[in-house]
Amino acid sequence: MFAKNSYLYNIIKMINCVKDLNNEIFKKTARFLAVTLVLATSVSLLAACKSDSNDVYTKEFPDVNEIEYNISEYLKAPKLSDVKLRKSRIDNSVNYALVSILLQKAERTAYKEANSAQVALYDTVNLTFTGVPADESIELDDMILASMSNASSSSGTNLVIGSGSFIGEYYNEKDPSKNNKGFEEQLVGMNVGESKDILVTFPDTYAEKSLCSVVVKFSVKINSIDRPTLGELTDEACKAYTGYETVEAYTEYLEEYYSGVYAYDAVYGQCEIIKECKEIVDVYVDKYIHDNIIYSYGESLTQKDYEDAYEELYDSIYDKAYSWAVSIANERIILKYLFDNCSITLSEEEFDEMFATDWEDNKDAYKSNYGIETKEDAIEYFGRDELELSYMFEKMIKVLPDHISIVE
Repeated sequence: MFAKNSYLYNIIKMINCVKDLNNEIFKKTARFLAVTLVLATSVSLLAACKSDSNDVYTKEFPDVNEIEYNISEYLKAPKLSDVKLRKSRIDNSVNYALVSILLQKAERTAYKEANSAQVALYDTVNLTFTGVPADESIELDDMILASMSNASSSSGTNLVIGSGSFIGEYYNEKDPSKNNKGFEEQLVGMNVGESKDILVTFPDTYAEKSLCSVVVKFSVKINSIDRPTLGELTDEACKAYTGYETVEAYTEYLEEYYSGVYAYDAVYGQCEIIKECKEIVDVYVDKYIHDNIIYSYGESLTQKDYEDAYEELYDSIYDKAYSWAVSIANERIILKYLFDNCSITLSEEEFDEMFATDWEDNKDAYKSNYGIETKEDAIEYFGRDELELSYMFEKMIKVLPDHISIVE
């Protein structure tokens, strides 16, 4: 329930592996994670199906990047220079990424008795929580309400304060009545055994649309505190976990990275889709149904069997396909707006260079995980249009902070 919002945000978050260091940070897997996550969210395999004449039938889809449309018909977007991003959000994430390295081997002290300790930054707290909309007139699905509570769990939930795992601070100049501190920040200072209510505002871009911009009241109880003793982060430790030679170099990278993804998030939150782009939605609906056919029936269908399967599945999964397709199509429109306003293009030479880097860094993983033996097979498997999108996004987040206002 507390996962971050848009799918591209999550892709870039995962690219750098800085949030979850239980599996260490592997800088060289960056683009590999990017393309595999894009695949998981928005890429259909161009599966081969045998036709009645035993010729190979390939299901092909239009290149979404080549669909032409007038952005202003579909999107009401802010002037980029008017978009504001609070620098504290960047700083908090950078600091936690650095501290995460120290947390791996930190000595810890457990506090379980009532009033034995107060929650502090970087503590791991075990807590029980239940959330409901602060506005009682807002009705949410029972499953969504259930996901905002762990009261039925006998073991509670462990949370590292400062990790950004739960909903963060909400700041909107246009609607300050909803401005609230983040979930984790509001736990600081609570005693073991203490209970209190806190107000948290879900992001405008939250994945579950019914929770976007909704203020939720959480009733929280601190069950225990596990406190680390942190030393000094050395260049040696930094290199061991991240591949960067120095703490300074890694910090510079993190600042650039978080500035980019949070700038994107800030712009995304102020964009309003006026209407859906049917041409893009139709492509993604078709891809969604296609993937379900391949998953359910396999790839060795004749063309007639494939068409029969499509007709059979269409009615049963169309609503899910349509909902997914609209969300992906809407983000495509926002990305096009940003690419145009940040003058982002991708030449053939740039694509070849970026993909060559991917291949050299990750070809062993491609082979072992997907059975991909050549560059050509990889491009077909992931889809060139989705790889282009990933690379253009990578270029865009490097320059987007220069187009918005980062404020204290």
